[in-house]
Amino acid sequence: MDDKQPLFRVLAGGADGSQPTRRAALPRTPLRVVRTPVIDNRPPAVQLDLFSGLPSERASMLGVFALPWSFARPLRGLLDKFRPSWLVDLRPLNWFEDGGLKREHVFEMFRIHQITYCNGSFEFGIESRDDPRIASGEIARQLCTYVNRNERRLVGPVVVLVSDPALVEPVLQTFPSILKPSPPGGWRPHIFDEKTLSAL
Repeated sequence: MDDKQPLFRVLAGGADGSQPTRRAALPRTPLRVVRTPVIDNRPPAVQLDLFSGLPSERASMLGVFALPWSFARPLRGLLDKFRPSWLVDLRPLNWFEDGGLKREHVFEMFRIHQITYCNGSFEFGIESRDDPRIASGEIARQLCTYVNRNERRLVGPVVVLVSDPALVEPVLQTFPSILKPSPPGGWRPHIFDEKTLSAL
């Protein structure tokens, strides 16, 4: 083979530089797309019966949520998807600015979804995240007085916001028996966590 022969001539022809023989065209078979079903064995991220139950079931829900430092996404899920009737905020600092979320946006969601908001730091003088009156049930009794003064009756779902995760269990132990008026059959306590609400 001549080294000076252009490369395309060698590639285009046979081994000796001759013209290639024409090959018979193979019949084209149409491609068929086979879709393999995707099987997801993961458990559901949300217990749907908790969020889409009958009105009578939702009316008896009393939930507690320890609001994390980065709370924009779970709080949006709580207000937009779960839509409690009452939101009792027992944090000493009622902070709502996070991840693009603004206080005015949150209160607009309260208005749209008809959520009654109770500011515990203002109504009950809560100044620390571990206020002992929360665990003792004293705040629950003061909340009953606040409800009696409010023109909207107390009906679930009721969600209590706390700053300290250690207060979740004490609230669940004291509030259901003290908070009045209670629904038929009593309050059904639930714990809301960041993972569940972020999945909404």
